[in-house]
Amino acid sequence: ETEIKIETSSFSDDQSTYIGLVLSNRPFRLYLSSYLITHAGEWFTYVATIELIEEILGEKRASSKLYISLLVACRLLPNFLLIPFGGVLADARDRRHSMILLDMMGAIAPLFYLIAAYLKSIEIVYMVTVLQASIAALYEPCRSSIIPLMVTGDEPMKKATTLAGLAWSLMAAIGSGSGGYYVSSIGINACFVVDSITFLVSGFL
Repeated sequence: ETEIKIETSSFSDDQSTYIGLVLSNRPFRLYLSSYLITHAGEWFTYVATIELIEEILGEKRASSKLYISLLVACRLLPNFLLIPFGGVLADARDRRHSMILLDMMGAIAPLFYLIAAYLKSIEIVYMVTVLQASIAALYEPCRSSIIPLMVTGDEPMKKATTLAGLAWSLMAAIGSGSGGYYVSSIGINACFVVDSITFLVSGFL
């Protein structure tokens, strides 16, 4: 089993507050920034795929609820099937390397939506959605299991876990609304490109 050693701040007093933890612990700060960036991109893509499906349907938009329900199923099903394998991956390999590799795969996946848009193929939209969700399912156990390697101590660890949860909630609240705004302002295809870029940035961080 591969072990990772990540330097953390030795100023335990600075980590007694949420702000202090973020400011004093650079690895965790970069991790949190990466987390926020990738989830923002994912919401952009989620809203853009819904709009893309409705655009492809055209005059058949009245039946879009069924197609969007299938889209949601494509996003959720891989989580149930692949998260256990993500746990195995997190235990067997260097977590940072696994996360970087999955970030690079995540950067490529949204670009296939451009093909779906060009061909006006809902089937390709579903296939790419399953691919993205599969990458996310493998990524999540690596992401959550790397936090104890960056943060030491029970209290700082609790705060770090809370901040990670708040980051997800924040992106769920803001990402959906801003995703709709950007889809209407910069276009569907541009949102897919932005999502790809967010994964590249995440891998760099």
